[in-house]
Amino acid sequence: MGLNGLIRNWRRLSLVLACLAPLALLAQIPDKTDRFVNDFAGVLGVSNVAELEHRLQMFSDTTTNQIVVVTVSDLQGYDPADYAQRLGQQWGVGHEKYDNGVIILLKPRNDNGRGRVFIATGYGVEGVLTDVRAGNIIDTKMMPHLAEGDYYAAVVAAVDEIEPLLLGEYHESWETPADTQDNSGWLLVFFVLLMAFVWIGLKKPSAKTKALNAISEAESPEDRDSAVESAQQINISQTKIDRALAKIPGRLKAKMRESSSRLRFETLASAAAMMGVSADEIAALRTQMASITLNNLKGCRSRFSLSKLAETAREFGNSEHDIEMAVLAALAAIAIAERMVRSSYRGSRFNGGSSGGTWHSGFGGGSFGGGGAGRSF
Repeated sequence: MGLNGLIRNWRRLSLVLACLAPLALLAQIPDKTDRFVNDFAGVLGVSNVAELEHRLQMFSDTTTNQIVVVTVSDLQGYDPADYAQRLGQQWGVGHEKYDNGVIILLKPRNDNGRGRVFIATGYGVEGVLTDVRAGNIIDTKMMPHLAEGDYYAAVVAAVDEIEPLLLGEYHESWETPADTQDNSGWLLVFFVLLMAFVWIGLKKPSAKTKALNAISEAESPEDRDSAVESAQQINISQTKIDRALAKIPGRLKAKMRESSSRLRFETLASAAAMMGVSADEIAALRTQMASITLNNLKGCRSRFSLSKLAETAREFGNSEHDIEMAVLAALAAIAIAERMVRSSYRGSRFNGGSSGGTWHSGFGGGSFGGGGAGRSF
């Protein structure tokens, strides 16, 4: 082969390598998943991931806005901004019509270097989730948790701030053929309801109503006497004051049943004994609290609340066996609910379009620009 042949072959090889280089880079970006929470780094916790997944899925299904969380152990040489933008673009996060997707990218501190966090925004939400706001969310909400290594709390803090911002931009269901119909009737209904809510909001309780409520909600003799004196000063009749006083025992007993701790219960019980609730009634309520707190634990539908409810049930004398059984029953109900939600969207959530005329939310082909902010920690 002559010199010219070598040159031609080298040029061809160079062209092939140049074409393959971008593909090699793309291969380093995780493949598109069907999840809103992608804990590739394994730093969020299995139960936490399930809880947040459910939350973000519901947010997407009800508003079309999409927040996707991704943790990775290694950025593969990418700048965090580039990595996050590539994820958002390749996965198609957000509705393709609105480009209303957000990526929260987190690389924890590890052997691969410092921790990095970046919030990337789709084109359609850059007006509400500006670079400055994204940076402020990281600095004020995420960084305190990241400094302590609590990555899940950092992510939730960011989601708590981002969701209301996105609701201000896009808050509507996915379009259906019915959207092309005349909606003037619905607009009228909406306007009437809006005016009703405004009227209710403006109709504040009067000073006399507030004073009587203060009496009936009193949780100590001192509070009661002070509230009665205030009511008398604004010329409320004694008959109405007596009616408010008569409500105190019933409301105290209701609060005792709803106590979130044994300390709270006993504080209310002490006040109740001084304000008309008999010792027998208090004793009966104290006995009932064991079954009440156990039933509250069984009926819990949030993993975050289980520990607190279990502790309250323990304070009121429930056995460890009964508490364990109640927790298992609650977890089973939570798992069933999550499975039902997942099955409703399996195979269609992330297709970004319609199938057989059925519209759904999911990764719909949203586009990402260069918006967002990031920090090292």
